Amino acid sequence: MAEILIVDDDPILCKQLELYADKLGYESDSENSFQAGIEACRTDEFDVVFLDVNLPDVNGLKGISAFKKTQSSPEVIIITSESDPDGAELALRNGAWYYLEKPLAYKTVQLILDRVIQFRKNIGRSFLDNSFDRAGIIGSSPELNSCLTSISLAAKSIGNVLITGETGTGKELIARSIHANSPRKKQPFVIIDCTNIPETLAESVLFGHEKGAFTDARQKNKGLITQADKGTVFLDEIGDLDLTLQRSLLRVIQEKKFRPVGAAREQEVDCRFVAATNRNLEKMVEAGEFRSDLYFRLATFIIQVPALKTRQGDIAKLTRHYVYKICHENQLEIKTVTPDFLEALATCDWPGNVRELINIIYVSIANAGGDSTLSPHHLPMEFKVRYIQSTLDGTPRKPLDLAEPESDGMLSSLKEFRQAELDKIEFRYIAKLVSHSSGKASKACKIAGISRSRLYQLLRKHGLELKK
Repeated sequence: MAEILIVDDDPILCKQLELYADKLGYESDSENSFQAGIEACRTDEFDVVFLDVNLPDVNGLKGISAFKKTQSSPEVIIITSESDPDGAELALRNGAWYYLEKPLAYKTVQLILDRVIQFRKNIGRSFLDNSFDRAGIIGSSPELNSCLTSISLAAKSIGNVLITGETGTGKELIARSIHANSPRKKQPFVIIDCTNIPETLAESVLFGHEKGAFTDARQKNKGLITQADKGTVFLDEIGDLDLTLQRSLLRVIQEKKFRPVGAAREQEVDCRFVAATNRNLEKMVEAGEFRSDLYFRLATFIIQVPALKTRQGDIAKLTRHYVYKICHENQLEIKTVTPDFLEALATCDWPGNVRELINIIYVSIANAGGDSTLSPHHLPMEFKVRYIQSTLDGTPRKPLDLAEPESDGMLSSLKEFRQAELDKIEFRYIAKLVSHSSGKASKACKIAGISRSRLYQLLRKHGLELKK
């Protein structure tokens, strides 16, 4: 049964909304302040939060993200007595599901609740299903979970996708996950690096050419678009694509046809386009640097990949995953990490995102030599300096996994703490299991006493692979 929380300083409205929710068959509770509402969400799991704007302690519009970052990541419906179009825009951009004016029209409340609950039941959390292929995406922070929800929705659709985010955030992994969870998953996934297409051969590289179409065209070439037929084309760094090629690409997307260089007839192609960029395409459109029609063709779905600095809860998991992966690939003893090693990583803003984290782990493993455990001593010098400086301000430091939530300074709930500790123990066991089983699934299942499906579920959960 779905659970609903009402956060409003009007006790009469809270009671009325509770009674109405109960009448609709939902469990409900209410709190009269933002702080009390957050505490309730950290103790219990809610599907929906009705959040007032004018609370005694916090403006509700500024508190949306705090509720979204709790364990159950509830959908937030803003309720307000003030009609404010700018406030409605701010609420939606901050992650609210809807914006309702008081007095509440209860038929509208019922309609919105039904839609929210249906979304969470059938779609919104589908990435948690064992069949969902993360394609190497590691983490479970609210910020990443929101991104995974978008991936799940986009994967099931037929529309094109635009992935935006800073350099090093893992946009290619997002594209691979969209493909891996789509009806096209058994068909080709072709990457086109838009920053590395030679200008003189661009048409040939993308669309292919006939034999003799130009000098050195000694044989027929299919081209990358043709190779992706029935599958997915990943246009990496689409913002760097030349305007002339943008026009050619637009026609392929619209008409699903193109003419190879030197060919007499057009050729049909059936592929889905997923594009990625670290640039602001909307501003590029305004400046005339990117075609508006191509932008709207690509942006059926827009997925914003969160920067690593906003995913503090994922850094420990990412670190353990890549320490294991790097050691395993280089045939080294699998190293562990100390709590203060994770603390040191927490002091960085990660301008290079996950890619930078991986580089730091490579260096740390090399610096560790024969040491079996990574500590701050093994970090590059600038990281060691930053960490030591951060310990001199008199503030006690905690291991990253036990860090207090950013929004309100509260210690994590017992449930969250217990799960984090169990995940760490489970990761260490599965990593050792992979090593001891020599990459053989049957042997791993026999050692652990688990089924093959459970083994692969755990491997996916922790980003590990059975490699010989």
